[in-house]
Amino acid sequence: NFISGRMSSKELTVGQSSQYVGPYRLEKTLGKGQTGLVKLGVHCITGQKVAIKIVNREKLSESVLMKPAGNQLWIPTLCFPEVIRGEKYDGRRADVWSCGVILFALLVGALPFDHDNLRQLLEKVKSGVFHMPHFIPPDCQALLKGMIEVNPDKRLTLEAIQKHAWYQGGRNEPCPEQPPPRRVCLKRILSLTELDPDVLESMYSLGCFRDRVKLTQDLTSEE
Repeated sequence: NFISGRMSSKELTVGQSSQYVGPYRLEKTLGKGQTGLVKLGVHCITGQKVAIKIVNREKLSESVLMKPAGNQLWIPTLCFPEVIRGEKYDGRRADVWSCGVILFALLVGALPFDHDNLRQLLEKVKSGVFHMPHFIPPDCQALLKGMIEVNPDKRLTLEAIQKHAWYQGGRNEPCPEQPPPRRVCLKRILSLTELDPDVLESMYSLGCFRDRVKLTQDLTSEE
């Protein structure tokens, strides 16, 4: 799962030595990009792990994110080589390039082409040379290279993508058997010392519990 959001460091909930985004505790960094980073988030109650993208507002600028071009919005990181070279282009093939960049970002947690300088960024896009992480499966690497191909005539078509081995992988396999639901054992909280301050801070950050004192009283009550 992937969660994206924009926030500055001041908007992160700080509890003890950990940082939180809502009910998620931030752990190791999965990837870094031009305007922020991707952190591993672990749900404080369920333990569910997600990727949380944290965008640094101080680094955002119109030249990096979007520039108006007539009635359209131009996003340099998704821009394809044909438009940078000023050539006519096939919209469907151009979309394949952009989808390839998005797929790469979802799998890796970073963009294939990234640079603080806009001119250098566009030069990277024109070259089409990018680093492929070793943890990407070979069949998926082949798909990404076919989609992020500088030559539009050699770029994969939508039909070819749908027939690709990585795209088709697992389609005919039965759904894995779901584990039985976990049993939740409840016990009375006898004293305030049994309350985890990090959990309390996370519950308060959800916005459902505005009164800290009442929250503590409710947790320690006999009802």
